[in-house]
Amino acid sequence: MAGGAEHYGPQYFVGKSFVFLVNLEPRIIAGVKSSVMPLAADYGGKPVWLTPEKEVPAGVKVR
Repeated sequence: MAGGAEHYGPQYFVGKSFVFLVNLEPRIIAGVKSSVMPLAADYGGKPVWLTPEKEVPAGVKVR
């Protein structure tokens, strides 16, 4: 699965909530140090981002 930047422009993400893994070992991705990873399903080689079914506070645990 390719990264989201290849399939979605920045405006796609504005005002939406997404599910992330946090506290990962830092890695350099596209020249930027990151310790998070968005979760997505791979559908036809395109990421389908996991989003909460309803509005929840930022930082709640995923179970």
